[in-house]
Amino acid sequence: MNKPKDMTGERHKNFTVIGFAGMGSNYKSMWRCRCDCGKKTDVRSSDLKSGNTKSCGCLGNHFAK
Repeated sequence: MNKPKDMTGERHKNFTVIGFAGMGSNYKSMWRCRCDCGKKTDVRSSDLKSGNTKSCGCLGNHFAK
């Protein structure tokens, strides 16, 4: 298996990547991210790159209010 490209420090939507979190299901790279709201969450690299995951969920909560 190839070592994933280091994404630490990159910005994707409301996330800043703070480190590698390991391999998720289907051997997908997971990255520990800090959302702009301050919460930390693990996100698949493919979701970060595609923009499918924009926040930890705080954006949806914000718009629901």
